[in-house]
Amino acid sequence: RVDYGAEFIMNDGNINNISNFTMAIENYGTTTINENAGEVKSVHTTVANHGTMTIYGGTFICDGLEGVTAHALWTTVGKTTINGGTFNGKDNYNGFNVDAEEGAVVEINGGNFESVHSGSLYGEGTITVKGGTFFDEVAEERLADGYVCKENADGTYGVFLGVAKIKETGAIYGTLAAAVNAATSGNTIVLLADIKENV
Repeated sequence: RVDYGAEFIMNDGNINNISNFTMAIENYGTTTINENAGEVKSVHTTVANHGTMTIYGGTFICDGLEGVTAHALWTTVGKTTINGGTFNGKDNYNGFNVDAEEGAVVEINGGNFESVHSGSLYGEGTITVKGGTFFDEVAEERLADGYVCKENADGTYGVFLGVAKIKETGAIYGTLAAAVNAATSGNTIVLLADIKENV
């Protein structure tokens, strides 16, 4: 447990919690998990944030308990920023990768959110997505302004800044070149963001 006013920085290594109904990391202070962090694993909630947490890397696995909701990340209040890492709430009962309760704020700029039972993102808290790869489609209301969620060739979904839109179809593209290639005669391409790109 990282108590109020305390700071925890995880630069590398692994954490494996084997106790039921407890968390591998429970943060009330300030926690930073850096790019080279290893595996953080728990049989219930893997990471619980009630303070300020920034995640740049690491693998967060919740093996779950039969009949018990499983979270790779659960947050009740405070701010969580996810810039990278792999999250797997597993395909256990009611499993989620990120569960944000009302009052919590989560910003996702990247990361890999693997297959879980009930969905990558859940809860009434504010979850704003600006990047990352998800096993399921990210709801439009969770996307930051100007960002879109599109299915990848492997069946996952990616979130990226939309820079060009074909007015007639409403399709949004991550590059102007992609929009030009998809446009047909008479289509109008609308730029959604400032770009420097050769077409």
